[in-house]
Amino acid sequence: RITVSQAVSILMLVGLLGSILGILVLWIAIYAGWLPVADLSPKRQFLALLMIPAIAVPLSLQLLLAGLRHFVVIATTSMLRAVLQIGLAVFFFMTLGWGIDAAYSTFILSSALTVIVTLVYLKHQHKFHLAMLPLSSVIDMAWYSFRYFPARLGNVLNAHLVLLILAFFATKHTIGLFSLAVSLMGQSLVVSNAMSRAIQPRLGDKAEEDSHFISQCCRVSVVLFGVLTLGLLLIAGYVVPILFSESFQESVGLLWFLAPGIWLKGAAKPLRAYFIGAHHPGIVSTAMLCELAVTVLAILIMYPLAGITGAAISASLGYVVNALVLAIAYRKYSGRRDRKSTRLNSSHTDISRMPSSA
Repeated sequence: RITVSQAVSILMLVGLLGSILGILVLWIAIYAGWLPVADLSPKRQFLALLMIPAIAVPLSLQLLLAGLRHFVVIATTSMLRAVLQIGLAVFFFMTLGWGIDAAYSTFILSSALTVIVTLVYLKHQHKFHLAMLPLSSVIDMAWYSFRYFPARLGNVLNAHLVLLILAFFATKHTIGLFSLAVSLMGQSLVVSNAMSRAIQPRLGDKAEEDSHFISQCCRVSVVLFGVLTLGLLLIAGYVVPILFSESFQESVGLLWFLAPGIWLKGAAKPLRAYFIGAHHPGIVSTAMLCELAVTVLAILIMYPLAGITGAAISASLGYVVNALVLAIAYRKYSGRRDRKSTRLNSSHTDISRMPSSA
């Protein structure tokens, strides 16, 4: 509905304005004494604040590239950024003798260079130029973003919520065990995230075809992600002691309690893409808010009864609720209530709708 130039312009504007607002809020918090950063020099505080646009702007452009289905470019710029970070870090450490300043500086510089490379590519490929957006489009985009904001905020909160709650009850060792277990299981979501990112640009134009397409994606995701999750559980007992020492062996047992929820959450990722593309982002937000509410309530009940195992069960239960809300909403909005929608049948797959290599 908008041109590439308009999309880049609005993303850059929102990213920069959001960064300025974030820097202003954190600057006030620092100098009001609300944040424990007194041991940081003014120079390091300044570098830390610059991390905000260094994260926000490249991420915005990466999402735009995904929307344009330039996945190879995303991979290339990500690798370029990693190489730049390593190279610049070695230079600053070895040549200038910098310490923590090198870490800040390399991240900021590599992000800036990545943004420049991305803009040059968009200029060459799509004739990018700064362009104004019609007011009606700005209003539509703002309303859509408002409905989707709880889902994005929930993703951030969910990653740390259980750990924050555990901080009031558990020891550092217990928190470390749980953090490792969640991190290991979360890595398995890379596959479902990649699938969701790949199919997202294909959705939103034809509702009936989209529902058939997403139905098949979910069936494939259930099987594929289930196999990957089981494989991770089977090798965890051997991998964890090697990578993290014997002191983290207890975290392996937690993986089995987290696995059902992680499996269903990963399998339901295509449904998130469907609702985002079908102009129902509020459903994704509702699912995330339900997950957060159930997780908090469950952990307050389960932790006193079962300790860290209860925390793992609570987190898994929240993931399950998220997937169930999305599945119920999908049946309502897509109208796919027939048994065929639950069968793994390749005849339902439209391979032509999968993204091209570009």
